[in-house]
Amino acid sequence: MQHDSIYPVSPGTETSRPVILRAHDARYNEARRVWNGAFDRYPAEVHLCRSTEQVAWSVCSARQRGLALAVRAGGHSPAGFSALDDGVVIDVRGLQKLAIDPVRRLATVGAGLIWRQFDAAAQEYGLACTGGAFSTVGVAGFTLGGGVGQLLRSCGLGCDNLLSAVVVTADGEIRQASPDADAELYWALRGGAGNFGVVTELTYRLHPVREVTAGMLVYPLTEAVEVIHALRERTAVVPDALTWHIVFATAPLEGGPFPEALRGQPVILIQPAFFGPREEADIWLRLVRSIGRPRVDLVAPITYVALQQGADATAPAGMKWDMRAEWLQAIDDATIATIVAAMEQTTSPLNQVVFQLVGGALARTPLAETPFSFRHATHFIEIISGTFPDDPDFERHQIWGQQLWQQMTRWSAGGGCLNHLGIGEGPERVKAAFRAEAWMRLVALKRRYDPENVFRSTAPISPDGC
Repeated sequence: MQHDSIYPVSPGTETSRPVILRAHDARYNEARRVWNGAFDRYPAEVHLCRSTEQVAWSVCSARQRGLALAVRAGGHSPAGFSALDDGVVIDVRGLQKLAIDPVRRLATVGAGLIWRQFDAAAQEYGLACTGGAFSTVGVAGFTLGGGVGQLLRSCGLGCDNLLSAVVVTADGEIRQASPDADAELYWALRGGAGNFGVVTELTYRLHPVREVTAGMLVYPLTEAVEVIHALRERTAVVPDALTWHIVFATAPLEGGPFPEALRGQPVILIQPAFFGPREEADIWLRLVRSIGRPRVDLVAPITYVALQQGADATAPAGMKWDMRAEWLQAIDDATIATIVAAMEQTTSPLNQVVFQLVGGALARTPLAETPFSFRHATHFIEIISGTFPDDPDFERHQIWGQQLWQQMTRWSAGGGCLNHLGIGEGPERVKAAFRAEAWMRLVALKRRYDPENVFRSTAPISPDGC
């Protein structure tokens, strides 16, 4: 689906009022759909906004009528935060500004952009910023919720690279938030999710990213404990330019680079990436590629844009997904054995467990700079329950993921990530994503900027702190 296909080709003269779609309009069904097929919601109105002024009009209109609000760009929220029944969806996909300053290494973008657009534009100058795991993820929501991506060891979280934002607050005011203007609001936006307004424009710090070497090593699940033990030992001290993911999954029956003996079987995928000169990459990646006997080795030079789009086909829009995620303070052989046992009893061929090595630039950013509270974590884990749109057993797959997540909390660094909240995770999980000091500050800022709790659809922080 074309990212902005619901918008007219010729928008005409811009006014302060957006195009409003209701159930009887031809484009309504396309506009209301989101990535996660577990959600089939019917808002009273979808507002197609093309300017900050139109967003302000929509916020005021919904607030004055007492209607709930959701904001939608990429629509990738696993928990369905960009969809709702009966209220107003503010669709910002029409905010398509994209300006790269290669000299100052800055990108200023509209909130409607997805990472596919951002990455392609920045890479024309050999630059990049930490972006989403899928290239169809919206830039704004990703950043406001923290921003976990491939470059976090090299460049920090997405929110660490946010330099300023234009935001419409609950009173309809258009504000510029930066270290020099509305600094408290700026702090809250860097990890406090959509609780403080609708962000319409963002300016990012960019980083040189030119040479990339990355790929995939495949092993049978039976070798997981041994292989991952070696991986942890060999990468205990590595440069920020090196990162890796471990994916526990089921090899497909057809397609993909899997040997016949592994098709339909649980496997582990080691996915290393090195962001730097090929000569250095070869040295460091040799440590990973020589572990055990990989049945497949696809590690090779790749463009950053191709790397960022590599996972897109694995999670097409419309499939049903749920997720649990946690920042971990350590992993050991028992961690891996627990996951192996769960994968041996997996309920769906689309269920996955994904580990990411963290640290590096993420850990070095001063804790007080943002609300993000797990800079001491060593790994990030996502437990993904997935299935096909017509599968009646989705709840059984969800239970599989929830039970494994409960076991993983033994190694928790304290909480999860707002962008990776799953279906039904409530206020207690939102609160657990922050240290006590950050939570109290966020609640105080919520009372200041949104005392009526207008923005309560995305990882909500209540003005009363409950």
